[in-house]
Amino acid sequence: MRRVLFSLAAILLLPGLLAAYTIVLKSGERIEAQGRYTIEGNVAKFVDAGGRQRQVPLADIDVAATERANAAAAGTGTAVRSAQRKPRVWTNDEIEVLVRGQRISEVGATATAPAEEAAPTEAAVEGEEAPAEPLPPKEQTPEYWQERLKPLREELAKIEQELQASRGGQNRAASNAINVNTNAPGVDVRDTIAQLERRRAETQQKIEGIQDEARRLGVPSGWVR
Repeated sequence: MRRVLFSLAAILLLPGLLAAYTIVLKSGERIEAQGRYTIEGNVAKFVDAGGRQRQVPLADIDVAATERANAAAAGTGTAVRSAQRKPRVWTNDEIEVLVRGQRISEVGATATAPAEEAAPTEAAVEGEEAPAEPLPPKEQTPEYWQERLKPLREELAKIEQELQASRGGQNRAASNAINVNTNAPGVDVRDTIAQLERRRAETQQKIEGIQDEARRLGVPSGWVR
């Protein structure tokens, strides 16, 4: 009697022992298999609980649901692992890549050709000097203002010398008067002095005009002294 009971129990438990892996399809169908499926091309091959060789398209397998079903059955929360090598966990995206015929790397990323390095926008020239910094506006240099003032100051100094000479002649006798503009006799020295003073005033006014312009532009006062 006991032998009969043991035989019945073995018969009832045998399908459960053989059905060690559950494959869940995207349609919701569940297929009991004796182990994990193997991938050949675009199909998954396996032995079902009845011992029959079967295969289904890779694209039809719901990988995530399959892993959850087998993790729950094992009670560990993880998929069944081989004793010799950790089985590959395939995702739906990876299966779709395989269906398209693309190769997948060992870490699960689609293998693609290395991106071509971007060419430099400008080729470096050996020994080429760096471009010089742009020069400041000419108004922002002391040389600009000194060049404008120099001829006026030279003219003003010349006028001052002529004035000194003319005024010195006023104190002399009329026959010994100095005329800086002409040697013709009879020319009044006072007229010469008046002309020189007008020229001096005009020249001085030009100098002051340049100095006022520099102040409006914020130029240091030392540049126009």
